[in-house]
Amino acid sequence: MLKILEKYKQYVLVIGGSLLMVAFIMPSAMNQMRGDPNQRVVAYVGGEKVLAADYSLAYRELMAINKLAPALTNFLGIRDGDDLHWLLLSRDAERSGFVGGESDGELFLYGELVDIVARELGRARFGDFINQIYSNPSVRGPLMEEA
Repeated sequence: MLKILEKYKQYVLVIGGSLLMVAFIMPSAMNQMRGDPNQRVVAYVGGEKVLAADYSLAYRELMAINKLAPALTNFLGIRDGDDLHWLLLSRDAERSGFVGGESDGELFLYGELVDIVARELGRARFGDFINQIYSNPSVRGPLMEEA
């Protein structure tokens, strides 16, 4: 056995080295051939492709809106996990030109943020009674100015 290995040592090294090179290169080559998973088509809507990235973005948008303005999703009739409905609504809004710019969102968030801070200031001063007296303009006005 040892004589056979010594006789064919160069062939064994060449074949073994080649197999090792292929074994180390193969996983990265398979990943490159597979492509970006976000670019795969998950659905067709009206002849247009819906990519996995679009679907994922719609899911993240819906989760953010559920946290910031749950009344909006209730008003639109969107339940938890109904990200496909949100995807269709947002695509229709973009096609129709109803999507505002970044400044619209900043103004909305600024107004919401001021209201949240004013409520927390009132809660620090008035405790749990803030829910009853916050609608009174003489209480709400100074809290909004301070926030």
